[in-house]
Amino acid sequence: MISSKSIKNNFRANGLTVIINTAFQLISVPIFLSYWGIDLYSDWIVLLSLTSYFAMSDIGLNTVTTNEFCISYTQNKFKKCNTLFNNNLFFILIVFTVLFTVIVFFFSFVNLSTIFKLESINETTSETIVVCLAIQVFAGMVSGLFDAIYRATNRNSLGIMVNNYVRIFENVLLIVGVLFNFNLITIILIYIIPRPVGLIFKVIKTQYYFPLSINLKYFDLKEFKSIVLPAFSFLLFPVGNSIVLQGFTLLVNFTLGSVAVVMYNTTRTLINFVKVGFGLINNSVWPELSLAYGRKDYASMKNIHRYSVSISFYFSLFASFFMLIFGEYIYTNWTNNKLDFNMTLYICFLITLVANTVWYTSSVVLVSTNNHKEFSMYYLISCFVSLLLGYFIITYTNTINYLPLSLLIIDVLLIILVLKSSLKIVNDNFNQFIFETLKLPIITIKNMIKK
Repeated sequence: MISSKSIKNNFRANGLTVIINTAFQLISVPIFLSYWGIDLYSDWIVLLSLTSYFAMSDIGLNTVTTNEFCISYTQNKFKKCNTLFNNNLFFILIVFTVLFTVIVFFFSFVNLSTIFKLESINETTSETIVVCLAIQVFAGMVSGLFDAIYRATNRNSLGIMVNNYVRIFENVLLIVGVLFNFNLITIILIYIIPRPVGLIFKVIKTQYYFPLSINLKYFDLKEFKSIVLPAFSFLLFPVGNSIVLQGFTLLVNFTLGSVAVVMYNTTRTLINFVKVGFGLINNSVWPELSLAYGRKDYASMKNIHRYSVSISFYFSLFASFFMLIFGEYIYTNWTNNKLDFNMTLYICFLITLVANTVWYTSSVVLVSTNNHKEFSMYYLISCFVSLLLGYFIITYTNTINYLPLSLLIIDVLLIILVLKSSLKIVNDNFNQFIFETLKLPIITIKNMIKK
């Protein structure tokens, strides 16, 4: 049975996450530039970007483990839940120990500030920042592992809210440290405090939700091997994303120069802002799909799939219509009239936005049930093909106007592949799926009239 209350709570909690992140970006950048200046802020960004790669060291294991934990929990396989948790935890601890040792060893031979040409942060401070951020990242990994318990016990929104509070305190402490001119080492030390505190809170709180036992006896190498391949498959998504984002940026830069890069990226950023809504929908229904899959409740999965795809599709149409009318006004004011608005480029991006919606929302069925291996491979391949097609388009036309249309190769391929796979998992018929998805607004309006 669908828990609409859980989905609504998930949506609210995930929505708050977006608001917090957006508000911090809007507030922090002027503060950093005013109090630190461009050079110091640039160095800070470089160090943050370095440590962001640490987050990929779990090879997607947290996501796969969380899915499998939820599925096993609904089937009352509590021993397997403990095995999944312990396998992932020990893996994180081993990776952290190895990576931490490598970092310390690396710092004993090289000057981090010199290698990355940091202009305002000295060697000792830069190394301290990287070590502290590494600790923060791995504390976040372990904390994310406890989210499996929140999801499995229908408390996912509570777990998200804990993460939101941690994020708020991190941002507040960082801004306070900058405003009060604390030295960088003091700032980084107070900045990383909320993450371990949030982890401790989850450790204590989840004891009341699930009988977790952390013990080496639960480590199962065979079980660990069974989820490694799905975990690695998750890594293909960020690789594909980097091709679409960084790859196209480099392509434009090499062929048409910096002015075209700025115009292309700013237009894409404006369109991508709409995609935040699709992410909210996916993240909100993801836990419910995992639990329904574990219960073999395919009727609920079918309904969730239909409703989520329908809402995303009509939202994309409404958003595209809105952006088509007001896009130029928003863009010119956002860029302070420093950039010309390219309507052709903009419309091409809007076309890909609608096409992207169908497969992206439908794909949550695959990723929430660990049936994403084929999908992730095709996604990566289609991203490469899209970049190659983009090269021919930009070479032939000598303009960025039609470049976004090369992304349609991704959408066309994945609409076919993802829909076919998702419908098979939820036991749905293609024709019925299309009919029910398209008529949802009519049903909603009728229900509103009856009330």
